Amino acid sequence: MKKIAYSADVRVLDDKIAERGELNSTIENVGFAISRVALKMLGGSYGKRVLIDAGPGNNGADAKAAAFQLEKRGVKVVVKGLTDRSMSDVEGVDLYIDGVFGVGIGRDYTPRTVPDSIPVLAIDVPSGLNPDLGTIHGGCQRADVTVTVGALKPGLLQNQGPQFAGKVELVLSDLYQDELPLALIEDSDVIDLLPASNPQDHKWSHSVFALAGSESMMGAAELAALASYRIASGIVHLYYPIFSSGVPSVTLSPEIVRVGLESLWAEPVIESAKRFKAIVIGPGLGRSLQLSNLIRRLLSHSEIPAVLDADGLFAMGEPARLERVTQGRRAPIVITPHEGEFNAFFESTGLVVKSGADRVALTRQAALITGSIVLLKGAPTIVATPQGVTYVVSSGSSRLAVAGTGDVLSGIIGGLLARGVEPAYAAALGAHIHGRASCHLGGYSIRASDLIDACSKWLSSLNKRWHVDSESI
Repeated sequence: MKKIAYSADVRVLDDKIAERGELNSTIENVGFAISRVALKMLGGSYGKRVLIDAGPGNNGADAKAAAFQLEKRGVKVVVKGLTDRSMSDVEGVDLYIDGVFGVGIGRDYTPRTVPDSIPVLAIDVPSGLNPDLGTIHGGCQRADVTVTVGALKPGLLQNQGPQFAGKVELVLSDLYQDELPLALIEDSDVIDLLPASNPQDHKWSHSVFALAGSESMMGAAELAALASYRIASGIVHLYYPIFSSGVPSVTLSPEIVRVGLESLWAEPVIESAKRFKAIVIGPGLGRSLQLSNLIRRLLSHSEIPAVLDADGLFAMGEPARLERVTQGRRAPIVITPHEGEFNAFFESTGLVVKSGADRVALTRQAALITGSIVLLKGAPTIVATPQGVTYVVSSGSSRLAVAGTGDVLSGIIGGLLARGVEPAYAAALGAHIHGRASCHLGGYSIRASDLIDACSKWLSSLNKRWHVDSESI
């Protein structure tokens, strides 16, 4: 995982470095790291010219240190101050380095006009970008590469940040010796955190109970169930209300055990669920008072990790009721709202996802209010625990903006829970796998069902420890 630091965390680190008397040496190290990235962008040093705008703070000091390193390697460098600008400065330049503000932005900024033909390297964050929110202060210097120091910044990952930051390269990650409660999920985390198979496992070792589906939305239920099956590799029972039209016709997989509920009486369902390792509730389930009562009783009388999606979350009615349910059970609940569902469910608390909002802060607050693990879908996806530990997932793409992908995500998380993955990790890794699979697929467009096999294929490509040796004794 890559650490993520708010601007307040950066200021604390700067103060600690200054107290230790290491400010000058740290700036030298930052300058050297920046110069290495700059040289890579330049393709060498011979005959190259670089223009640097250096601000008055630490960002400017880092920029000047980079200038010193580049000059040592034969690059011709011109360093300008915040107000010392002219169009002639950029003529014949091979690289522009933005070292004006970084995380120290405190007012509106008008960036220098840099021709599109000249690559731009930003130090820490592009000047004009709010390092926490990813919003713009007046104007912003769009970068091709952003070299961020010590830890990623939330503003690089949310709102307009990704559009202006370009490729983000993290340097000197060992500066933050203390743990930060915010991190970006990486491919290596999937390898590290997914448990290996146990030779003693059987199909019930990783079993999933799904309560999902309605007469017109049985496909959503089967997408979730099949995704759980492909991730859990155990057994999945799909429970659904009996329909007036008879047996549903959608069949994505013959391996899924389908159980029709003639009655929504909770006790038999609760008893059936006790055998399973994880519960997935909501995809395509529909909304009624009877269903809401069933879902609440099922959660209140079971001690199995659960995923609440779509209609499952709607059944809770309000955050206060969800909080009462979570407080009354030992096993955690993961909720997976998209922005619209989040805003509708948390309306009474004043939590609203809108343009320019801090998605991390909102998700953390939602988790604290409800006592549940909250996964807020979107760009980026945020996963937060009631204790404030938070993960950012940026592996997704716009290809996920098709019907049914959220149902697949719920199933993936349910499958990971059934595999014994710690619930917050199950949510974060599930979102990361889901996103990576969407990018792994070729073609012009995708269907939600395409993701299910793609997840398994992408996971299989990560590490050979999931490959089985076929040789017998």
